[in-house]
Amino acid sequence: KEIAQRQGWGLGLHFGAELYVNIEPPPAVQNLAKRAIAVVSVRTLLGSTAWYGMHGGSGSGKTQLAILITGAFAGPKLWIRLAGPASAAALVIETALAKLAARQQGQSTQQWCETACRALGPEGIIVLDDLPHAAGEGALEEYLVGLCLACAQTGVRLLTTAAGPVSNGTRAAVGRLIREEPVPGFSDDDIVELFRAYGAPEPFLASNWFSFRSEE
Repeated sequence: KEIAQRQGWGLGLHFGAELYVNIEPPPAVQNLAKRAIAVVSVRTLLGSTAWYGMHGGSGSGKTQLAILITGAFAGPKLWIRLAGPASAAALVIETALAKLAARQQGQSTQQWCETACRALGPEGIIVLDDLPHAAGEGALEEYLVGLCLACAQTGVRLLTTAAGPVSNGTRAAVGRLIREEPVPGFSDDDIVELFRAYGAPEPFLASNWFSFRSEE
């Protein structure tokens, strides 16, 4: 119940319960570097691959970077919060997709994913934030593969954040359609911008404290 409330899932995930899923992107932290280099890099990668996944530990900045990357897309956004048990993730994804398109009788998971992606539009992006490890979770892996293949067909892009890489089974199923890497680090410009956002004076930003980085 606590996880459901924190993630905006409603009050329960028990069988027969009506599940509410908030699909709006969260706001970015106010005093935040714009991460321009990382955003452009990922946006470029997503021009040629359907799914970009970044992974890192708690506090690595992956969710905030995902918010900034999402903002670089002109089309509609579908943000799905998944922090919680892997067993609940498939239900949350299913509920979010139903907001785009109702699943028709006899539709396979991949067919439904394609229908939902077409409803979102070719400039759209789907974010799965805090994706749990899918190994052993057949329904979750099925949705991940279905979404990736649907994105490749429709031009929608899939962005995921997670603690670690996707399972071997998921990677084998999508092949070259996924690009994964650790959360990109902060560039020199990001660091200056972050200090500036928190009120650091310009003389300090122009001092040798910052200039030593270019000499390494």
